[in-house]
Amino acid sequence: MKPLARSLSLVLAISAVTHWAAAAPTKKEQADAAFAEGGRAIEAKEWKKARDKFTESYMLVPTPSSLFNLALAEEESGAVLEAMHHLRAFLGLPDSPVVARNRREATNRLAGCQAKVCRLDVRAPASTSVRVNGKEATLQGSIVETLPGEQQVDLLHDGTSKSRRSACGAGETVVVEFNDPPSTVVIPAPISTASTSAVVTPPPPTRTEAVRPVAGYIVPAVVVGVGAAGLVLGGVFAASSNSAKSEAEALARPGACANPADASCTGTRDRLAAQSRDHTLSIATFVTGGVLVVGGVVTFLVWPKVLRDVRVAPTGSSLTFFGTF
Repeated sequence: MKPLARSLSLVLAISAVTHWAAAAPTKKEQADAAFAEGGRAIEAKEWKKARDKFTESYMLVPTPSSLFNLALAEEESGAVLEAMHHLRAFLGLPDSPVVARNRREATNRLAGCQAKVCRLDVRAPASTSVRVNGKEATLQGSIVETLPGEQQVDLLHDGTSKSRRSACGAGETVVVEFNDPPSTVVIPAPISTASTSAVVTPPPPTRTEAVRPVAGYIVPAVVVGVGAAGLVLGGVFAASSNSAKSEAEALARPGACANPADASCTGTRDRLAAQSRDHTLSIATFVTGGVLVVGGVVTFLVWPKVLRDVRVAPTGSSLTFFGTF
């Protein structure tokens, strides 16, 4: 019996593991959920939360959309250096629908970030260790990008350590030399005309507005048109009723209807019957037409509007959330 008991225990254990695996969400599902939360955080301007959620989504399943929105959230939350790193990574991706659609916006945002940082041009021998403000620096060629302010640059090469201090403003480039005597050269930020020529104007963002649908015009117009036709038809019946009455009065003569078989008496009765019928029809069509005209006007006024995205003029604080995952 012991082998049988062990076999049953193994089967139960395998079933439990299989059930847990089937119930657990996949990495793709987790990434989708984090991406959706990040999108909602952007709409609420909760930049820190958006940054955390897009980081989570990108770590689970790296996609161009999660990378772009991560950079966007980092820029808005003040993490400019991290945003620049991820924008460059996004622009380095091969062309795809997401990359092609957002490349212009990414280029524009990267230019905006570059205007917010300072650049240290470190001129030192190869294999020199560089630390900026106590942190190991990553060089792009000879350039270190950092936040504006006082900069403490520590250089170490072949056992020789040098320290340089300098102030560096937004958009400036400061030359830092390893060789003595210590010197720093400040390269001013480019003038506004040059900087603006490098910035690509982003497409205007959208906003949601209540718009009357086409049916909101067509249906009231049809109702009013039918009502107007009813009023015209009522006028026709009223005119016919008056005409029949006039003809009946013309046929009536003193003593003409003493004999029911008299031709003029029969004609008078027919014209009076026609006058009564047309009078009734004119009242009915007048009332119906009036009701329809009023109903069409009311329908136009109360017809529900729908929400649609419309383009608005770009502003400095505009933000576009790209939701393709």
